[in-house]
Amino acid sequence: MSLAATFIAGCALIATLWQAHLSRTHNRLTVRPIMVMERQREVTDTGIELIYHLKNHGIGPAIIEDRFFVLNGHRFEAATVSGDEILELSEVLLKDKIYYFLREHGLPGKKTTIPQNGGHVIARIYFPNVATQQLDSTLAHLGEVQFSLKYKSLYGTPFELIESL
Repeated sequence: MSLAATFIAGCALIATLWQAHLSRTHNRLTVRPIMVMERQREVTDTGIELIYHLKNHGIGPAIIEDRFFVLNGHRFEAATVSGDEILELSEVLLKDKIYYFLREHGLPGKKTTIPQNGGHVIARIYFPNVATQQLDSTLAHLGEVQFSLKYKSLYGTPFELIESL
């Protein structure tokens, strides 16, 4: 009789531990951030605007750990005191090749969060009086440029987004 009671108690303990594991796994998945880089191209009579936008399509917030650009396999570091990586990167890539100006730019701060369905505009670059073929040709010859975003969930699970620009 006591052997049967011990067996039933053991099975109940295993079932409880399994249910706790499933519950913990479910909780982690329900707050998982899913960051993506969305690109948009708006063509008008006066020029073309490229928009690079980070968006969190996940359920939970994304906590930003690090964000940077990689140019031809090497991390791009701002050389000036201002530390404006996007301004400096655009000058390195585009300055002598095509006329442009940045309408909006900025990287999300480290340790900041992007909430679910939230976003952050990385850059809005306007190319006035440029044909689509000319812009495509210029962009094709810029070299390998990537954006890297390291972020984590509320539970501290690390994730990384690497997107070619």
